[in-house]
Amino acid sequence: MALTGAPIWGGYIYYDYAEPRIVETTMGDLVTDAFRYYGQIFADNNNITAPVIGVENGGGISATLPYGIVTRGDILNAFNHGNTVDVIRVYPSQLYTALELGLSMTGQDDTGLLIREKPSGSFLQVSGITYTYDPAGEAGSKVVSVVLDDGTELSRDDEETDLFVVTNNYVTTFDGFNSTMKFGELGGEDAIVMDYILYLTNDGADTLTIDRPAGRIVVAGDKSPETYDVVIPVKTPNGSEHDFAGTEFEIVIDNEDPEEVVCGADGLHLTVSKGAHTFYLAESADAVPVYTNNYSGSGIVTTADGYYHLYFTVDPDDLK
Repeated sequence: MALTGAPIWGGYIYYDYAEPRIVETTMGDLVTDAFRYYGQIFADNNNITAPVIGVENGGGISATLPYGIVTRGDILNAFNHGNTVDVIRVYPSQLYTALELGLSMTGQDDTGLLIREKPSGSFLQVSGITYTYDPAGEAGSKVVSVVLDDGTELSRDDEETDLFVVTNNYVTTFDGFNSTMKFGELGGEDAIVMDYILYLTNDGADTLTIDRPAGRIVVAGDKSPETYDVVIPVKTPNGSEHDFAGTEFEIVIDNEDPEEVVCGADGLHLTVSKGAHTFYLAESADAVPVYTNNYSGSGIVTTADGYYHLYFTVDPDDLK
């Protein structure tokens, strides 16, 4: 068991499609960091000097880890495919191929919203590299660049430089890495993630907080405006009628200092910088945090039919 200071977002946050299949998420960052951490230990123990890269397919992340207490059951729910973690050797050309596979169905409209009709489970979350892609590019040629954390840019045509990739066995078999050399296995995916969380939290004594994605997946030629508007509805716990319009709430965004926002007829109106954000209601420790992201459409007023909002739940008696 461990504690989080923010939800670690993954899976079907808004029920219509899985966020990690189209954008970088905090869960994607966490799991690939775990792969890379234990992969580096394996490499050191086996005198492997190649750069270590963590990779997870978006389809491999099934749920969000909650804000607060995280149990092994939560980890099993998030990584419920029974995958093991492989350590493999690849060349940069193979890495490009795998990245392109996950990007084959991406696009971006004039508002900056990434096309979401057919998000791919092969979309790769990563650690140890930053990759930039152009949604408007042709399938198979969307990746603009792949750069190691030390600043080295990898060539698309390089079939000589060794890279040490740590990923789950599904990715190894089906998502572009099937012609690679396998060095071994590190263990079950869920166990690797749980062990890493316990490592980060000093065996559960500390709190793990990942407020926003790290910026490892970059959209080239991004059409998104620098800010976007969010409306977060406010409801009662039992669904009873209550008019919160005119009520002032303290809203915390990404664990920054709270700001006072007056509720409108349809909810709390906020303007935030582009990208993913987490919102907390300071008045209620029980309120489920809300996630928004302009790139995926999560939490924005103008979204596709069938889209579901999350919302804050407030007992009117608590405001008296």
